[in-house]
Amino acid sequence: GLEDYEYLYILKEKLEWLKKNKEGNQDAIIKIEECLSIPFDVVRSAAYFTRQPEKIYELRNKIAELIQAH
Repeated sequence: GLEDYEYLYILKEKLEWLKKNKEGNQDAIIKIEECLSIPFDVVRSAAYFTRQPEKIYELRNKIAELIQAH
């Protein structure tokens, strides 16, 4: 939970930096924005979320890759 929040926070900071940076990579911005809009089938609310850990791990890995790549 807390680590996931930190990942999302770091990714959001990267997005803001890329948008402010005049040399920001538009492709990276789009990928990060897509990743930050978490699908409803993973988390819809605090009460409704997937019970399939592989979906959470997949999203977590995607976030980590975007953090490291940009």
